[in-house]
Amino acid sequence: MKFRFAIIFFLSALLFPVKAQDHLSIQFGYANNLFNSKLYFDAITEYKRLQFFDSTKTFNYEINYKIGENFTNNFSQIQIIEQIRMPQGKYTQKGYKYKCLKCGNED
Repeated sequence: MKFRFAIIFFLSALLFPVKAQDHLSIQFGYANNLFNSKLYFDAITEYKRLQFFDSTKTFNYEINYKIGENFTNNFSQIQIIEQIRMPQGKYTQKGYKYKCLKCGNED
């Protein structure tokens, strides 16, 4: 009887594979929904939470892109237009071209 149960269990596992990161893709979709609803603070919080629990770093690139795409604080809101490298001596430093979403200024 135990042997039959074990065979049935393993066959069902093969027929219905369990995806370990399904809950992470659901959380990523929820964070994207918040982001698209312009709830940036909540979206960034969810992205950071997802980044913490994503041990395989499956969503790492998308999360970092979304977090970097919009920064929000109490005074202004900016959108990153382009990431650039600025020369600084014999090295380069990462910089950003951005646009203020309140006044439209680009720097």
